[in-house]
Amino acid sequence: MGIEEMLLGYTINGARQLGVEAAKGSITPGKDADFLVFEKDLLAEPHEGFSHNLPEDVYYCGKKLN
Repeated sequence: MGIEEMLLGYTINGARQLGVEAAKGSITPGKDADFLVFEKDLLAEPHEGFSHNLPEDVYYCGKKLN
């Protein structure tokens, strides 16, 4: 599975599976704005390093958590 497919599984496809795609799963106006900012570019990192890429910031409902 490619990184793009993995990201879709963690985002919009995961939200669809849970029936919450109206509020979660993508960065779209009107949605909850829950997202992570990673220390490295997920699309540029080696596939095997994906699970070792730690988030730098966590946002919940558009607000940065400490």
